[in-house]
Amino acid sequence: MNPLSDLERLVVAIEKQGANIAPTYQEYMPIAFAIANDCGEAGRSSFHRICRLSERYVSTEADKLYDHALKGGNGRNGLGSVFHLADLAGVRLDKPLAEAGKLSNFQTFVPPSHTRPLGTLYRGVREAGITYG
Repeated sequence: MNPLSDLERLVVAIEKQGANIAPTYQEYMPIAFAIANDCGEAGRSSFHRICRLSERYVSTEADKLYDHALKGGNGRNGLGSVFHLADLAGVRLDKPLAEAGKLSNFQTFVPPSHTRPLGTLYRGVREAGITYG
């Protein structure tokens, strides 16, 4: 298993299907942390490729967010989060790629309860001066 090759195959599937897996900041941010945690700097271009499908995508802001994820990532979520969001957006994966998303070492981000104000969820990102289109 190679996280970068699995991510590349997932990105190709997302692009091919034109799927916006990050329509809101609530998805955009965990994608940055998931990719940064599992792929480091090497995942930056894949993060941009995924997020540019959103009408809210701003390249410079996405870069700031990815920088923050590289510095502040705690390893609590990984590529499983990206696979999960792609699945929720209806992205169809080939069988080997779908299996890669189910591997036990991929951690899946569980979105926070919608009853908590976003300000408390993303205070650290906001304090870092990162905004979302």
